[in-house]
Amino acid sequence: MQHTKALQRSRPKAVIVLALLLGILVGSPEVASPSVVRAAEPWQDVLSVSDLDIGAVGVGGDRSGEVRLTNSHPTERAHITDYEIGGPGAAAFTITQTPRQGPFVREDDTAVVLVDFSPTAPGTAIATLTISYRVLRPEGNSPTQQASGTLTGTGILAEPALRAIPAALHFGNIDHDAQPTRTVSIRNTSDGVITMGRSEIAGHDLSLSQGCWERVLAPGDECVLTVKARRTGSAGPLDSRITVRSDDVRSPLQVPIDGVFLPGPTPSPDTTPPSTPDTPIAQVVSKAYRSGKTVRLQWLVWSRKGKPVAYQAQWRRVGDGAWTTGIDRDTPLTDLRFSQSLGMTSPTGTRIEVRARSFDAAGNASAWSPRARIRVAYRDLTTRTPGINGRWRTVGAKGKAFGGSLIRTTRDGMTVRLTFTGRTATLLARTGPTAGQLRVFSNDGTESEHVSLHGRETRDLVPVWTWHFPDAGTHTVRIQTMTSGGRWIALDGLVVTR
Repeated sequence: MQHTKALQRSRPKAVIVLALLLGILVGSPEVASPSVVRAAEPWQDVLSVSDLDIGAVGVGGDRSGEVRLTNSHPTERAHITDYEIGGPGAAAFTITQTPRQGPFVREDDTAVVLVDFSPTAPGTAIATLTISYRVLRPEGNSPTQQASGTLTGTGILAEPALRAIPAALHFGNIDHDAQPTRTVSIRNTSDGVITMGRSEIAGHDLSLSQGCWERVLAPGDECVLTVKARRTGSAGPLDSRITVRSDDVRSPLQVPIDGVFLPGPTPSPDTTPPSTPDTPIAQVVSKAYRSGKTVRLQWLVWSRKGKPVAYQAQWRRVGDGAWTTGIDRDTPLTDLRFSQSLGMTSPTGTRIEVRARSFDAAGNASAWSPRARIRVAYRDLTTRTPGINGRWRTVGAKGKAFGGSLIRTTRDGMTVRLTFTGRTATLLARTGPTAGQLRVFSNDGTESEHVSLHGRETRDLVPVWTWHFPDAGTHTVRIQTMTSGGRWIALDGLVVTR
């Protein structure tokens, strides 16, 4: 019984302690249960649209006013998605400019929309400007919301306060190189004061002085605008106008402009031919062909005078009548000197002649250049060729060499000494992954450089070295092998031009 009474006496204290603990757990955010999710903040109307009363405007005139879009929310941004003018007087109102900062109205910020009122009949026009927008949040955007403002304007019948003298500007016929001017006076014919705004002119071929901007015209006063015509485009009729703005109820005042831009004189055709190119020069043997023992020559066709835009070069065997075009005139040039393969092949030992001419931008052709004549001959190399010294052996290479065979060695220091008559001599050889090197010597016996025959894959008829001489006399060249470790040297022959 005493224990029971003790529990009854202690129960109120326990209830008070339990209530305090529950209050701490529920009311303290620091110890709130993580399973509790706060409800998302409801969407609010953050954007408001101001009303606009443009006032009285003369029928036939127009005037603009500003509608302010205000975002009153301190943290949320509005994204404008649509503008719409509705209501019975909507036809008299036009949006002429949306906010300069784009479709976003930042938090605690304001944007401006310009609206133009152009009454076509007397009376009050009332319309509604509706802005559709969404509120932007990191977790997602709101549904489309709308804000509206009222547009009001009154059309009145009134005589214009401003008069243009003359009422229109006539330029008549305008020569292609002329820059005529016309002036128009803008006079205040009313009994009140008129404040002038900025004047505008349409068209790229006209310029306008701002002689009336911000002028205050008392009754009877006038200001002067000057228009200059200057043709910047094609010939044809001139159809433009001056728009003169002011605080007149019939503003703006329109001043028509007309005239005709005449075409310029037809230029005389350019018939002067360009300079004749220099005699073409055979540079090197650029590639050898298996079929028919033929070679391809690379030529330099150029002109030291003038600035041709294209060349034409032709070749033929000496004695043949037909010329074959190697470089055609549709090849543009970016430099006076240029080289290009003619795509020319000739049987061994025949004489070739080449001629060239140049073309200017007008399509005029120069005279043909002096003909360059050259003989192409092949000198085969075998173990019986005079000047082959050392341990060489002949290797069959039918279809892979001019003479159907190569001379080959794996020894170091083997030499080839050749004498020929010509201006250039190009050595043809086989290249490959295990090929060695050559030492080449010029006509006077001095060493030119080392020539490597190494290549990623085995190739035949490769021009590996060319000797150039100032004249087509008799010359002697020497070659010495540089090889070790089983590397080989395989030579085909010489292509000589003179």
